[in-house]
Amino acid sequence: MSLRSHSLVKYFGLIKINTQKDMAFMSSNVPPDKVAPHTSLIINPDSIPRFVLLICLCFLLIVPFKITSYGYLPGDDAMRHAGKVISGKDWQEILVMRPEITMDSHPGWHFLLGLVYKVIGPSANVADSLVCFSVITIFLIFAILPLFWMRRPEAWLLSLLAIAIFVPSLSYRVLIGRPFVVTMIGVLYLCFVWRQLRIKKTPWKILIGLVVAVTLSTWIHCSWFLWALPIAAFFLAREWRGTFRLIVCVLIGVVLGA
Repeated sequence: MSLRSHSLVKYFGLIKINTQKDMAFMSSNVPPDKVAPHTSLIINPDSIPRFVLLICLCFLLIVPFKITSYGYLPGDDAMRHAGKVISGKDWQEILVMRPEITMDSHPGWHFLLGLVYKVIGPSANVADSLVCFSVITIFLIFAILPLFWMRRPEAWLLSLLAIAIFVPSLSYRVLIGRPFVVTMIGVLYLCFVWRQLRIKKTPWKILIGLVVAVTLSTWIHCSWFLWALPIAAFFLAREWRGTFRLIVCVLIGVVLGA
């Protein structure tokens, strides 16, 4: 019995191909005007969300690489972080600081940059490479993760466009390669999942995600105290269940990241 009699449907990306002969057409270089009348190429609706997500990912991947290709280097803390990793010195030997300040406030970030430095190795442009790595990595984490938290990823892309137009200073802040953006990502995640904290049984993956966000924020940026602000917001909104669960997640995350 032929494949046609079974009405076999094959899917190839966004295109739905109905018959074996159609498959042969797709794999050949037959001009469109030579296509047999029976050939049916139909858009597969189930693949459209994946295609949109792919477009958004490609666009966001291009942005930081294009910006850094112009020789952009942020005039901010990204360069001092790179300098500390390359020199291997303590902050007291790099910056003028009060003698009682002896702790590295970004241990996680310097550890990650140190790993990158070991991979790159000493070179004339290693400092610029570390700064570019910081800019690109921080931006991509902030810009790409929300795509997977939304049903319509293009809405997040439009949000970033609106921010770039109406609040350009915020767009600049996510392109300066500073690890505080990790805390911004954690708060952004909380904004996406906070409704789950008010229900009777919050999924464990939501709670684990919050713990991971606070842990990374504490370890990379040492900004555990900033999580008091969303806790206060939950408390003032009388979200008692959410307040309690958020406090527990923050406490666990701070202990793990300290």
